[in-house]
Amino acid sequence: MIALVSRSIKRSQWLLCCSVAVILFGAPESNASEVVVRAAGYYKAGGTCGGATNPVHIQSEPNPQGGIQVGFFEASAGAIGQMSKASGWLAALVSTDLLGEDLTKHRISFSRTDRVDGPSAGGLMTSGLVALLRGEAFPADVSMTGTINPDGTIGPVGGIAHKIMGAADSGIKRFAIPLGQRHDYNLCTEEVEDVVEIGRALGIEVAEVGDIREAYAFLTGNDLPSAPGRQISEQLPEEVRAGFRALYQIWLKRYLAAQSIVAGASRRDFPKELQSIWRHGELFLESAEREFNTGHEPAAFNRIWMAVLHAEYTARGVGAMQALFAGGFPGLQAVVGNDMQLVRREVDSGLAQLKDIHITTVADAGAVATIGSLVAVTLTYLDQAAAELALSKKLSLDHAALDPEEIVTLAFEAISHITFAQLLMDAALLNKNWIGQGTKLWQKAADPVVTARSLFTSAALSNLRYVDVLYTEREADKRQQDLQTATDWVKRKDLSYLAAVGALEKQYGFFDLFTDEYTAVVAQLGALMSTLANASLLVAQHYSIGVETDKLGRVIGFYSEDALKHMLALAEATAIRAVGEADAATDGDSTPMLVVALDAARRNRDAAITAQDTLTALSLFWTTTLNARMMTRLARGI
Repeated sequence: MIALVSRSIKRSQWLLCCSVAVILFGAPESNASEVVVRAAGYYKAGGTCGGATNPVHIQSEPNPQGGIQVGFFEASAGAIGQMSKASGWLAALVSTDLLGEDLTKHRISFSRTDRVDGPSAGGLMTSGLVALLRGEAFPADVSMTGTINPDGTIGPVGGIAHKIMGAADSGIKRFAIPLGQRHDYNLCTEEVEDVVEIGRALGIEVAEVGDIREAYAFLTGNDLPSAPGRQISEQLPEEVRAGFRALYQIWLKRYLAAQSIVAGASRRDFPKELQSIWRHGELFLESAEREFNTGHEPAAFNRIWMAVLHAEYTARGVGAMQALFAGGFPGLQAVVGNDMQLVRREVDSGLAQLKDIHITTVADAGAVATIGSLVAVTLTYLDQAAAELALSKKLSLDHAALDPEEIVTLAFEAISHITFAQLLMDAALLNKNWIGQGTKLWQKAADPVVTARSLFTSAALSNLRYVDVLYTEREADKRQQDLQTATDWVKRKDLSYLAAVGALEKQYGFFDLFTDEYTAVVAQLGALMSTLANASLLVAQHYSIGVETDKLGRVIGFYSEDALKHMLALAEATAIRAVGEADAATDGDSTPMLVVALDAARRNRDAAITAQDTLTALSLFWTTTLNARMMTRLARGI
């Protein structure tokens, strides 16, 4: 009767699987005005499969108006779909991080005459625009398939064998594919085939590439410049380790307090759904103890945080069950309402402690970006809990259509969001401890941050529209609901979607939350990083790797385990590189904070208790890279 949510902050085939990416920033200013790339697509009609390439014209011209100018030109209305446009904005963001050019100097446009939707040309279009803005030639006989992720890594796609066949018909001689997809599924023969061998038989050199640097080098023969970096030491200062040891003991007490409540519960008050949540918390605690006993303090705190999340949710659930049996729906709703008001007061108190933060160093900016992402999601979850509780009350008064299971489910979903909100606010306050470290910011650093905020906003908005096409609109069709009703349902069931949408909305209120304007802008940027990472995670789930879910919407497995492993390995390697660049740029000031973030991502991957933990690791690697690159730009004044 009770639907419970237990997951960390998270989370087809198209007839023509290619998308358009818009790129921005190139290193040296170029006199070139246009590059043409050939995007590969595939089709399946009945028992026939095939592929083709179509030209995409990418243009750059001076931008006298300032601001961001990106255009999409179509031969007919709606020819370029939302997924293709989202890939373009994401490619623009990736290029910014990669090359450090200011997008506001350029008016970018791309056009094509075919009808297309899908993300699979993201890597190709990014490579083409980089060549354009760097003034380097882009060969006419090359092509590529692969999505572009927020950190510049290349994501999996489908129909590769058919795309290569179509490329051969178009005179393509070199073709790049995502790393790990050499052996791909043929849609017509329903067999796995070696696409490198297919290419060789057709006279095409096929190569796997992991990120945009590898793709660009293979396609053009030119290497891209990189920021100075160095191998990082992941040995944290003793004062940082001591701080995490102290935090571990504090949070262990929180776990034990919740444990005492659960221990006193009767079987009636502790149904099997709650028992499952509690067991996950016990597994996290066991993992935390192992990490703590081996001197891995940040990992221990990461695990104890997760243990407390599950334990306090279970304890609240036990109290809710007791209230339900004692006072019916009104009793249950009163308990949830009281919890929500208590947590809201705690959140308001926490926001007051953050209000007067003033950024003076690069490390401050990194901490504020993290705080911004946590605060935005905290406020989102509180609002969602209030909406769920209000709907539960409304349904309980509708005697004509009484649905006891839905009434209770809504109340317990509210408990889930309340618990998340409380712990995320605690995490935001903990990140305040990083404030006050490092070197001073360059005075000229404000403009790049404002520009980055604008670009992240566009990329996040476009990516969310993409997710709606890929996910929420399909839920509406499957559930036979209007789009708004289906969207509300997805917000209830999918924490990644809720976090993505909510962080985008809440960042607009940061000028009221923070006294210092520059602090508010950086916090906004952090919230937008969260939105982009969560939206990109949803794209990966529903396009690149595919997920299996249970009836409660929880991720329980993956259709492509190998694709996920490759994505995680690439994301980790990219994050390590980005942290090394930030380490060099900040003289090590940013390194402890970023090493802790790396550690959190690895713990979610290597010590995963649930399938969702693995997806959360991917998102954490991405945000670590984005934050590290932001700090590198600030330190270098670009």
